[in-house]
Amino acid sequence: MRINNVPAEGENEVNNELANRMSLFYAEATPMLKTLSDATTKFVSENKNLPIENTTDCLSTMASVCRVMLEMLEYRSRFTNEETVSFCLRVMVGIIKLYDHAHPVGAFAKTSKIDMKGCIKVFKD
Repeated sequence: MRINNVPAEGENEVNNELANRMSLFYAEATPMLKTLSDATTKFVSENKNLPIENTTDCLSTMASVCRVMLEMLEYRSRFTNEETVSFCLRVMVGIIKLYDHAHPVGAFAKTSKIDMKGCIKVFKD
């Protein structure tokens, strides 16, 4: 299709059904998280003068804050809306993914500053 929606001669049209099926293979599952991940990776690679620990320490601290807020009844009881718990879980998982992309050995290595066992336990509960 051309911009004015008039097909050029010999041009094939893709129907909506086929376009939807194709998007399953080409589209990102979470476009916003993919964009954040790409931006974080780009920031780390373009700013070699900054220690990578500046970025990864910030991310690991944010993941720890989310984990503690969810596992400590003292803090979790302050949530008035159950959707807040789901939101914190999603934020924690997103931060772990960002850390995994930004850190050279990743989030699941033994040397990671993220308490993965604690995060998984919070996620399971």
